[in-house]
Formats: sequence, structure tokens, C-alpha cells
Amino acid sequence: MEKRYLPFDDENWDAIVEEAFSPDAEIHVFSERYKSRKARLMRKYSENEKRPVIRRKTFIAIAAAAAALAAVPTSVYAGTRIYNAYMEKPAEYQRDITIDAGESPSMDIKALNVGWVPEDMVMQAGEEHTCIMKYHSTDDNSRGISVMFWKIPTGDENFKTSIGSVADSTSYTDINGNSIIILNHSQDWQEQRQEVWVAFKDTPYAAQVYIMGDVSESERVQILENLTLESWDSEVALDWTEEQERTEPADVSVLEDRENLADGKVVQIGESFSYGYDVEASEFYSDKDGHYSTDIVINDIRIQDNFDGITTDAFNAPFDYSQYTHPDGTVVDNVRTWIRMGDGIDTVDEIIKKENVPQSVVVMDVTYTNTGDVDWYECICPSVMTADENGDLYMYLDTEEGVSYSDSLLELKCDNMMFSISTDHVMAKNSIDPFKPGETANVKIAFLVDTADLSETYIRMGLTGDEAVYVDVASIVK
Repeated sequence: MEKRYLPFDDENWDAIVEEAFSPDAEIHVFSERYKSRKARLMRKYSENEKRPVIRRKTFIAIAAAAAALAAVPTSVYAGTRIYNAYMEKPAEYQRDITIDAGESPSMDIKALNVGWVPEDMVMQAGEEHTCIMKYHSTDDNSRGISVMFWKIPTGDENFKTSIGSVADSTSYTDINGNSIIILNHSQDWQEQRQEVWVAFKDTPYAAQVYIMGDVSESERVQILENLTLESWDSEVALDWTEEQERTEPADVSVLEDRENLADGKVVQIGESFSYGYDVEASEFYSDKDGHYSTDIVINDIRIQDNFDGITTDAFNAPFDYSQYTHPDGTVVDNVRTWIRMGDGIDTVDEIIKKENVPQSVVVMDVTYTNTGDVDWYECICPSVMTADENGDLYMYLDTEEGVSYSDSLLELKCDNMMFSISTDHVMAKNSIDPFKPGETANVKIAFLVDTADLSETYIRMGLTGDEAVYVDVASIVK
């Protein structure tokens, strides 16, 4: 089975990236629950790791690695400061890296040339001779490399950084005289994730390379040995000193991922609801006049154990779901792996247990009608929630402190959002756009839900004023 991390093809992914980082991209407003969840995750993964903050232009290149570097001294101090790159091991799973450019490095402006990548890899993001270049395999989306180009401190300052969650590391001097520092962030139960630093001798430049998936040792050697510097007219490298400045996570109280059914509006099959607002009152669309409103009708909800009739992804593009089925066409179980998180210094993540969780597909047919007087876009972004015996709704499983979980079908569960949208109307990302006054769009939306949770499942459609609207899936099962 081909492993895919996102349920859409490369062409659509490239378009998504281009639109997401376009200065003209639409602004999506996220819920407080989403923002608090993000804040909590960011805090959890940054508490123990001091790494540079990467700005938006480099974000798409980061391949979910831990944080910074490794190597053994490649030269020694002798009277005067000479170029020196080395790694220290202050703790079992921590590595500290130092690169000293020496007293007189060459200050000629350089750009990085990625001279060789495996034949099956193509550039996915970035541009050649820039600060970020990302490549991935056309055959296996889990296989790829991301390259970042840094300018390190000179003069009295050294490049220094500390990296946690390193399973093992090594270093050597390559055929070009450059220091190669290799950090393996993977344990035996994880996919290969390596972080490599190439310190270019007698220059203030270094390359940071993330290697993901099944990349052989010989391929890795060729990739690294063909990284070279070229003379350039203007500086393209990221300034490490500038990027290293970071703002610690704000000390804000984290909201519970909880709502209660009694505080919202619950709708059944055949029922409708509506919402709207004055467009000119929006800080983002003050250049428009008029009133936008939409009527939403829940036509049907059905539960199935297969992907019959579902042929599109979350952006209305064609997609084949056969890779997620048994030979008889039923949905495969989600493998949920429970993990106790390590501190990245003296301990690393470890598996507590694995369990097979049966899955069901919930399909909802909805009609949207623009009842306002302006052209607009209708963002389709419902989410699946589970209710407990008190009517409290939640999106994520409760875990004890220091414990997390990972789902094998995460790419379909989509942070509890839909994995498929199907409509004949024009779409932009996951929005009905353009959506003109009087227009109607019939949309089929599909979600993947733990079968055991169906009798407590509701779909949160959004807000009508201050009141959340929940579509009752549970009543179909009870």
C-alpha cells in the first residue's frame, strides 16, 4: 500500500501551498478551541527544546523533526582561533553543537547549490539557490529531503545550539573538507527522520538537511557531498542570529476543549438554520457593502462501513480511497498508538500500547443557499465532536499528563474535520467560492469516526450569532 500523509495529489498540494502563502489569500478565522489546542501543542513541543523560530516563508520546509545538530570536533584550537565544528553529548538524548567560523573566514557572498537528489525526487517547495529547498519522491510521499541554508555568526560569536530527542549521532569530514553532523531522531518503531548539518569549512555558512523516509545511506552520502557553495550577488541565506531570537509561549490559561449541547442549537435531518452579518462591519472586508446570509438545510445523514459513493478529497478534487479498505471494501481499522512523551534529554518517547479502533464513515448531504445581497464565499469547515453523559462535547481524547496518541488514519480523520467534500459548485480550497446571491449549492460531506463513538457523535457546523449549531448524528444510531 502506498503511504500518503495527505488525502490529495501533488498538483493539488502545490496549489494549496501557493494559495496559502499568497499575500491575497483569504483570511480564515479559527475558533478559540482550535487556538487553545494549538497553543497547548506548541507549548508542549517547545518547553524542552531551544531551537530557532522559523518564519512563515520557511515553515513549509520543516519536516516535523525535533531541533538542532551534532558532530565530533573536526579540528582543534591551536594558538589562534581556526575554523572548528564539533558536537558534545551533555545527556543521553541531547546533543550540543558549536560551529566557530574562526578568526578569518571568507566573507564572499554565497548561495547553496543542491547538486544531486535521487531520480524519483522533485522539488516540491522553494526555489534553487535560495534559503529553502524541499524535494519529495513522486512514488512515496514519506520519502524526501528539506534543505535550509543558514549564515552563522562570525567575529567573537559562535554558532551554538542544543538538540533533544536524538536517538544516536555521528560526524565526519567529507571529501570537500566540510564537517558533516548527522542526528538520528528515530527510534526503531518510528519512520526514519534524520537531521544533518553541513558546516562549510572556512565560511560563515551551514546547511541544515532533514531526511525523511526510506533514503539509503549511499543516497544520503551523495546528497550531502553534492551540496556546494556558489558565488552570488546578494545574500540569500537565513541569518541564524536573527532567527534564533524567540518569544517564549505566552502564559495564558488554556481553554478546555469542551462545549455543552445545552448551550447550542441541535438540528436533525430535514431541519435548517441560518446566519448572516453586515459585510462592511468586518475588519477584513471593509471595502465591500451589503449583507451576507446563508440558509443551511441538513438533507440526509447516513452511516456506512465503506467509501462507496465517495470519490473526492477535502477540496473537492478526485481521490481514490481503495488504499484504506480491506479486500471486501470495508474500512480498515485505525491503529491508535499511545505514547509516553520523553523529555528529549534523559528520556525519549516510548510506546505504551497499540489498539485497533474500528471506523465508520458518516456522510452528510447539505444544501447551502446565499440569501444575502453580496457575492461571498461559504467556508465548509464542520468538525466531529463526541458528547459525554452530561452533554459536554469534546474533540480529542483525554490523556494523562505526558501521554499522547497517534492515529494511523490521521490523514483521513483530519483533526476531526471532513476528509471529503463533493459538489458541482465551484470551490476554492474548502469554500464555495464564488457564492452569488440566490445561488444554491448541494454538498456531500464525509467524516471518519470511531465506530464506538457513533452513539455520542455530533457535527459542529459553526455559529449563528453566539450560538453553536450541532447536527445530531447520535440519534440515528440510538
